[in-house]
Amino acid sequence: MNNIERPQSQTNFKEKSKELDELGVINKKLEKELEESKIRLGDMFDSNGGSKKVIEEALPRWRVFLSVMPESEKIQEIESLLIECKDIQDKEEFVKRVIEILRPVLEFKVQRPKEFEKIGREATIRGENHIRLSEVLYCEEDKKERTIAIHLAPSTTLGIAETKKSVLEGLEKLAKMLDKNEEVEKIIAISWIFGKNPALGEKLLGFPDIRILTEEEKEKRFIKSKDVWGEGIMSREDFLKKPWRSKLKN
Repeated sequence: MNNIERPQSQTNFKEKSKELDELGVINKKLEKELEESKIRLGDMFDSNGGSKKVIEEALPRWRVFLSVMPESEKIQEIESLLIECKDIQDKEEFVKRVIEILRPVLEFKVQRPKEFEKIGREATIRGENHIRLSEVLYCEEDKKERTIAIHLAPSTTLGIAETKKSVLEGLEKLAKMLDKNEEVEKIIAISWIFGKNPALGEKLLGFPDIRILTEEEKEKRFIKSKDVWGEGIMSREDFLKKPWRSKLKN
């Protein structure tokens, strides 16, 4: 009997040990996410000139994630608490209070990263005046400037191969759109990703020269992030000549 029970006991111990290890990893990730969120929220407070505008601009996006939380029935209560934060004048107090209220969202992000990112990606692509090109790619047309701006939605959890495939699908769809729309003269790609790694502008989207935006240019484009952003520009003709399929398969 003992010979039978011992392996089961050992198995249970290993499973329990694994669960504790996974919990420890999640807790560390949560601590890191909380700290990074505090920094981002503090930057938002500074760039928006206080708490009121932060809440007004960020609440619609937070609402997207709150609506799918396990306790989504409390969304109105949580929203009310966030709206009350508009009157907090002290930056540290504001950051601390908002993080406390949004902790369930941050826990959801850490515990279910793929699902969290997908929700955010869909919300981004469905934004006002956004045109879906693929799972990860969308664009906006500026008819006055006769340009189309390409944007890459959050896709870090998809993996390189799947992201490349989706980018290719989006670029091919855009090329078909441009065949029918001769009003567009330039294609623009702007991203913080290109600021960190300009080479990705060529590798992912085919833009040969990515340049770093100045703070004045970021302000003109309503980019309030303190991150470095990069921009690539290509003529309509050059875009349509690009061999997207062969380039992105490499």
